[in-house]
Amino acid sequence: MTATPSATPTPPTATATTTPTTVFSLTPTATSSPTFTPTSTPTFTPTPSGPPPASAPPDRIVSPAIGLDAPVVPVGWTVTDEGAVWDAADYAAGWHQGSAYPGHVGNTVLSGHHNIKGKIFRYLIDLEPDDEVLLYVGETAYHYVVTEKHLFEEKGKPEAVRRANAQWIAPTDDERVTLVTCWPYTSNTHRLIIVCEIMPPSEAELDRLCSCQSTHCYVSPLSRRQHANNNWNHNGRNTLSNPGEH
Repeated sequence: MTATPSATPTPPTATATTTPTTVFSLTPTATSSPTFTPTSTPTFTPTPSGPPPASAPPDRIVSPAIGLDAPVVPVGWTVTDEGAVWDAADYAAGWHQGSAYPGHVGNTVLSGHHNIKGKIFRYLIDLEPDDEVLLYVGETAYHYVVTEKHLFEEKGKPEAVRRANAQWIAPTDDERVTLVTCWPYTSNTHRLIIVCEIMPPSEAELDRLCSCQSTHCYVSPLSRRQHANNNWNHNGRNTLSNPGEH
């Protein structure tokens, strides 16, 4: 499932005096990472299914398929002659300040090194669709699955191309996680983008979310699952105040 990232957002006013541009940095150093114009983290009302929206950024990322289990720390940006460039965390994944908290509608952006300073995202390239990615906020786990994988050439490309690539880390109107690193291991000429979306509910959960067998709602079992799935997907989670009412 592919969702078009939204336009470049408005910068926050609380944590920076210079707004990062939407150009990815190309230099494979400890301060090299994708850039975008960050936005303030929105707040949303907790929903009755799944963990409540987080009140803090993620502090751990896990992906069993590639043996990833690493800390996550907030990262900001560094002002350069070409604009502002996102910093990259050493020996940890970096949560981009201003991107969404887990459980909120929006884009939760994490970047990391793949060939220096801990190589946290060394095997990110090996993730495939339906692989699981978990973000932790304290002891609370937020479950996602990989839905998209993109490689964008950046070295030697004009600014317009790099700006277009950077839209993948801009805010979105759905709940997603975007993981970013460089590729390949020896040259860093490309940007690797992994998009993850919330893990869909099981069949049992779908039945719980939509029990349309009452007299006021005449639908087939298949429609019931479709209806429940729609309820789950609305704003990323089930939003019914009572799962059995419509």
